[in-house]
Amino acid sequence: MNSIKFLFLIFGLILSSFLFGQVDKEKILSVFNEIEYYPDSTIKSACKTVNGQYNGYSIDFDSLGNPILIGKYKKGIPVGAWYASDGSMQIYENGEMAGDVIPGCGTGIVKAQKEFQAMYQQLTNGKKPKRK
Repeated sequence: MNSIKFLFLIFGLILSSFLFGQVDKEKILSVFNEIEYYPDSTIKSACKTVNGQYNGYSIDFDSLGNPILIGKYKKGIPVGAWYASDGSMQIYENGEMAGDVIPGCGTGIVKAQKEFQAMYQQLTNGKKPKRK
């Protein structure tokens, strides 16, 4: 009886890793050249680097592998608008946060969240994201 429970437990763990594993992991690995991981091998951040410095787009992920932040670096310094999955935005000027977090990116929360997902899809498909 205990061996049947053990088999179900193992099957459940394997199935959950397939059902709840990080989405787009292969795409992320093919597009970005600097990857940081959580202890369970879920991607924590994915960036593009040039000569050892962050240069280009970056995506941060939560511990479940969901994208939570998209921004851009230039010569290792965060620049421009950084977009969060909750629909907020933060502006960086000269590597420093400029002002407060802007809820809804000035377009409304739902629209900003949809645009975040579109940016994520564009980046993981190797395309430059377009903001509307």
